[in-house]
Amino acid sequence: MKLRGPGVLSISQCCVAFLAAVAIWAVLALGLASTLSNTRPYAARAIYAGDAGARLRISRTLEAPAEAGRFPGLGEHETAREKREVAVAALRRAPLSAEAFRQLAIVAQNAGDVANVRRLLAESLRRDLRDADVSGRILQQNLGQNRLVDAVRDVDAVLRARDDLLPVVMPLLMTFGGMRETQTAVIDAIRRQPPWRKPFLEELAKTPAGEPLYLAIQSALRDTPGALTPYETKNLLFALTSRGHSDQALSIWLQLQPGVTIDKLPLLYNGRFDLPVNDSPFNWLVTRSKAGAIRIASLPDDPERRGLNVEFAGQREPFAAVEQTLTLLPGRYRLTGRFRPDDFQNARGLVWRVYCGAPATSRLAETERLLPGPP
Repeated sequence: MKLRGPGVLSISQCCVAFLAAVAIWAVLALGLASTLSNTRPYAARAIYAGDAGARLRISRTLEAPAEAGRFPGLGEHETAREKREVAVAALRRAPLSAEAFRQLAIVAQNAGDVANVRRLLAESLRRDLRDADVSGRILQQNLGQNRLVDAVRDVDAVLRARDDLLPVVMPLLMTFGGMRETQTAVIDAIRRQPPWRKPFLEELAKTPAGEPLYLAIQSALRDTPGALTPYETKNLLFALTSRGHSDQALSIWLQLQPGVTIDKLPLLYNGRFDLPVNDSPFNWLVTRSKAGAIRIASLPDDPERRGLNVEFAGQREPFAAVEQTLTLLPGRYRLTGRFRPDDFQNARGLVWRVYCGAPATSRLAETERLLPGPP
């Protein structure tokens, strides 16, 4: 039977339209559910109850909270069977689901199946290198089985996923760096220039305990593609000199100066400011000061030469913003230079002072006081 009339659809046309609407809704629902499954899993499940990704995420939220030294297992309101069914259903639809393998590993862990835990975690990590929870579980296993070289690689994986965890694993990395059997693995990880390399070396420079590892890294990576950057080298040199290890710092610095040996090194390096400053403690270190602005500028009477220009702000502030570490043999020395005042008003004047050691506490000598007047 057919219904006819203007604007009236036949029954078959209504059926086709209805089926098309259902199909379009299904496509939209699946697509929207898939989009929301990672960020809003409960909303995704409300749109499409069978969305495997959403069910996986919800299952993860039900897991017990992590405790110190222990990763979360089954949640209070779920069973191993339910978790396994959700993970298997997800794998049928998305065989590359890293989260499904992670949850199957938790089920295996709950059952005491250690061999399968390791295999399933490895499969999960292969599919998503950014999941710090999986890397942490593998690390915990390797530490428990004394597989220390593998544990170093696990720490690398954890930090690549979550570099904010560096303060947590820093003591572990320093311990690995100090052990003969794992130091090479730590240096190899640094050589690959991971995202956590720069903050790790910065933290290493802050403590005397990190000095031996920093030196080992510098020595092992020298003349390789993974060698320390100028910034990393500068941090090491300043750390060494600040702790009184100037000879060791000087030895490293000389290795980086082409054609320069200790016997050819001037008593005062870069004395005419022809080279860049602030790259090592054995060059000029110019820091900001409230007392005035500092810059390297051409000399007024000789534009080919450069000198230190200081414009004082007229404040009663101590000025000690220019320094250099010297390595001198015992003997008699004379420090000379030129001083040109320009509207310089300071009754006490200026002096250059020479201290012994670091920190600068023992004053050895100082120049004559530089007072306002002709140069």
